Amino acid sequence: MIFVIGEILIDIFQDYERIGGAPFNFAFHLKKLGFPVRFFTRVGNDKHGKRIIDMLEKNGFNQADVQVDSRHPTGTVRVDLDQQGIPNFDICVNVAYDHLDLNIADRLDAGVADMIYFGTLLQRTNSACRQVQRFLSRKTNGATHFCDINMRPPHVNADAVAGSLHHADLLKVNEAELADIQRAFDGPAAENDVMSWLMETFTIGAVALTRGSRGSDHHPHRAEFLHYRYRRRR
Repeated sequence: MIFVIGEILIDIFQDYERIGGAPFNFAFHLKKLGFPVRFFTRVGNDKHGKRIIDMLEKNGFNQADVQVDSRHPTGTVRVDLDQQGIPNFDICVNVAYDHLDLNIADRLDAGVADMIYFGTLLQRTNSACRQVQRFLSRKTNGATHFCDINMRPPHVNADAVAGSLHHADLLKVNEAELADIQRAFDGPAAENDVMSWLMETFTIGAVALTRGSRGSDHHPHRAEFLHYRYRRRR
């Protein structure tokens, strides 16, 4: 079973709206590929939340995993495209997913999670960061931790980035985020050394580096390291 925790939201473009959020996209595509997925998220008690819940139900997600917040609205993002088609994101704050309750430890104790996917946008507030880091620090499960770094200023919590890197077995990061991590943690200046430094420093088993229109690269660690790491966590 794959557990996905994080945001689902409404992307608002000039001419249309669509359901988005990196954790949702990950969970949705895995579901379509036939993988067993539980998606833990939180929406507001509003029209956007009802639309999201209806869509999740139609696609076979467990409705018990979707929390409904009566005090905070469903997350939204205003997306504006420049003349080159590059998006600018205006992410609303203090929304429902900022208050996701991760009191789901009993399900982890049952040993049902083989992988836990998480990101850093969910951890943009200090309280949410502490909750996610506690959740990931639990020693009763052997799940592989897949971190999808999502550093969109000003919604970047330095403690969340550091803690998430230390918890990550697998990491997805883009070129700009990799450069920010390199600077923040005094990584090597030479480009050829950055990836090995990142994986050694934070004990990460494999990294997917996305390069926009130039595709992506996969960087596995040493085979013997991966074998040891995954065997130890199970």
